[in-house]
Amino acid sequence: MRWASAVVFIAAVVIGLVAFACSGGQPEATATFASKPSPTFEGSVVVEVQLKEWAVAPARASVPRGNVIIAAKNVGVLEHTLLIFKTDTPADKLPVAEAKVKEGAAGQKVAQIDATQLQPGRASSISLALEPGSYVFICNLQGHYQSGMRAGFDVL
Repeated sequence: MRWASAVVFIAAVVIGLVAFACSGGQPEATATFASKPSPTFEGSVVVEVQLKEWAVAPARASVPRGNVIIAAKNVGVLEHTLLIFKTDTPADKLPVAEAKVKEGAAGQKVAQIDATQLQPGRASSISLALEPGSYVFICNLQGHYQSGMRAGFDVL
């Protein structure tokens, strides 16, 4: 009986090592938001933003000025990006060329989370010190903005 337990234990260790080796030695990332992420700024407000086909959905429409953690999660099946602009232009009126927002003409770009960080099922966050004003969240992969991947956001 003890021999059988040892064989099961060894088999479990070998399977675990093989799975680890097949993953390239990297632990699999989870796509869940922490209930309380470790803020970079003390007293930060956390804004969860979900990206999916074809929407950018912040959990809040506004926050007070100051330190904000944008916790983005791709809940869709395609890769996405998250760009944040400070602009007075409404979210659906940003200038477009070749099926993408013209970033240089859209306003002040304050942050970006690349597609490599927002593959389907992945989450990424960024800490920002935001001043009062109007902001726009967009996905700027070709055709995504025009398909509805945009949202307005205010800092009070």
